[in-house]
Amino acid sequence: MIPMSDPKRVMYDVIDPVTNKSIRWIDIGPIIRRSKEILEDFHPPTTTQFKSLNALQKMTFSLQKLQSGQKKEPKMMYEMTFDDYFQHWEELMTRAAEWLMHSEQFYGLPEHERVRAFWCILGFKIGQNATKCIRMNSVHSSAFWSIFELPIVSKCFKMIILNFFKIIWAVWRRVERNSLSAKIFGQRCLDEKLQLISDDMVMQFDNFEVDMTEISGKSMKEYRRFMRKHLHLYFDIVVRPCLEWNFTNTEINFALSQIVWNYASRKLLGQTLQASDAFLSEISENLHEYYRNEMRLKNYAPRLAVLMEMVNGVLKVQAEHERTLEMGFLFDMVNVVVSEPAFFSV
Repeated sequence: MIPMSDPKRVMYDVIDPVTNKSIRWIDIGPIIRRSKEILEDFHPPTTTQFKSLNALQKMTFSLQKLQSGQKKEPKMMYEMTFDDYFQHWEELMTRAAEWLMHSEQFYGLPEHERVRAFWCILGFKIGQNATKCIRMNSVHSSAFWSIFELPIVSKCFKMIILNFFKIIWAVWRRVERNSLSAKIFGQRCLDEKLQLISDDMVMQFDNFEVDMTEISGKSMKEYRRFMRKHLHLYFDIVVRPCLEWNFTNTEINFALSQIVWNYASRKLLGQTLQASDAFLSEISENLHEYYRNEMRLKNYAPRLAVLMEMVNGVLKVQAEHERTLEMGFLFDMVNVVVSEPAFFSV
């Protein structure tokens, strides 16, 4: 039996109806509620100034705004309960959602046949009636926005957006946290392995523990060792180049966008790949203009090469990370049942 959700808790003891044994149930419904609301209702600014920005500038504007509350001297944390650590994901989920909503291509994700494919990828099925959406040729037309007033179309697009979000939010969080940590702490970030938990908390990666006793299964120690190994690589893949090249906010947003859309296009099908190609092509042109007009670089090839090396490095580590996650659940290294498995598949 699944208990009623408590907004202050994510973990409960429940009885497995098959084995009749007690297991841990992780209900992430409460912490993704705000993200769902953003994905359904949020619209970017409508000011003339914002509309004049190009695609890459809009993403940069969004992330700078979301990170504006970061403290320069956050409190050092050495340990945390699983419930407490999990709660910090709520804020990062909402930030990932709002950042995505500043991309016009994100609004223009594909409709009916792709929806069914998305849900199948995530382990769900939907009925034929829930996939009847209207094809739009351009997200720039006023008709695009009015289409959301149609209930069946609105529901369909909301499902697409939510599932895109489920797939990318975790990798977004890791890159955003590490790049911001490099910006806040400089060389200390690399030397001491510092990583921001929230606006007012930081951890030293090698000296921080999340108490996972309640969800430990067989070989949990081995599982955690593999997981930490993957996450530790972000200091070399993301933090080090950020420090050595002093990448700007615009460059970080370019890399973050490349990672998110390349990762999503590998997971999803059909026009998602087309939307990805269109968006990445646009921001590549935007970055070219930024290098030439704002940074006034005659030869920016070395900087771009390092950025793309970061992108490919993250995608490679992410693939290894997913295989470890699959192994953990397959061999019962983690003794939990999750309300939204897709959020734990990345």
